[in-house]
Amino acid sequence: MNVQFPEGNGIFETLKTVNGEPFALGRHIARAKRSARILEIPFPTEYEIRSSVADLLRSEGEIPEVGRLRMTFSNSGEFELIHENLHPWSIPARLVLLDRPVDEM
Repeated sequence: MNVQFPEGNGIFETLKTVNGEPFALGRHIARAKRSARILEIPFPTEYEIRSSVADLLRSEGEIPEVGRLRMTFSNSGEFELIHENLHPWSIPARLVLLDRPVDEM
């Protein structure tokens, strides 16, 4: 399975949806808002985020039973939402820890 992760500066939140209902949306928004404050990134209101999430989920033809909602908040103040079917991993994930920071810029 090839998984695409967002790249660049910003805040990234991923949450589970069940039958088109986001799980713990308020907690994810609160965590992203705290991060935005720390990183001094402009952040939309909770109402704007919730409205956009509702519009996205309502606009979908076929709602996946279990989905993944990705929220990306860029340092320009814009945000993007992507909702897709959640495919469980078929192999275990591997975690690699480095003893030095990695800066890809």
